[in-house]
Amino acid sequence: KKSLLNQMKAEKSKITPEMERVSGEIKRLEEELQKKSISLEIFWRELIQLYTYQPDNPILKSSGKLEQAFAKFTSDGLPFEIIDGDNIHIAGDFLTKAIQNVHENILVVSIIGAQSTGKSTLLNFLFGCSFATSVGRCTKGIYGTLFDSFIPGYDGILILDTEGISGTVKQDPEYDRKIFLF
Repeated sequence: KKSLLNQMKAEKSKITPEMERVSGEIKRLEEELQKKSISLEIFWRELIQLYTYQPDNPILKSSGKLEQAFAKFTSDGLPFEIIDGDNIHIAGDFLTKAIQNVHENILVVSIIGAQSTGKSTLLNFLFGCSFATSVGRCTKGIYGTLFDSFIPGYDGILILDTEGISGTVKQDPEYDRKIFLF
C-alpha cells in the first residue's frame, strides 16, 4: 500500500508542473487569440464606419438594409458599440436610424464608475445583458444593449455600459469627462 501511495505521489509531482505549464500556455494563447479575433461589435464598427464615410456606396445605402440588419442584431439583446473607445467616435445618425426601426420611446439606464469595479458584471446580473466580462478585461468606450420595455410609456430600454473612469490605461481626465458627459 505504501509503495502504491508513494508511486501516486511521485506521479502527482510530475503532473502538477506540467499542468501549470499547460495552463500558462492556454492563457497565453487565449490572450493572443483575443488580440487577433474580431468580435461582432468590431465587425459592426467597421460596417458603420464604411456606411458613414462612404455615402455614395450603393450596397451600404440600399434601402436601409444595413440599418435593418443592425436593428435586428440589437433587438436580440446583443451588446453593441455606441462610442468607439479607441477613437471617441459615435455614429449617431446611423444608430438613431437603426434603433428607431425597433423602438420609439426609449428609457436609458447607464452605469459609470472607476475602472475594474464590476460595472459590466452588475449590468449583466441586474438586466440579463451579455456584456463581455473576464478578469483583467475592461470595457473600451460605451456599449449598449437594447431590450423591449415592460414600463408604461416606453417601448424599449437601452442599457449603457461605460468604460471605467480614472483608469490606469489612459490616465486622461479629458477622456474621462467625455465619457461621463455622454
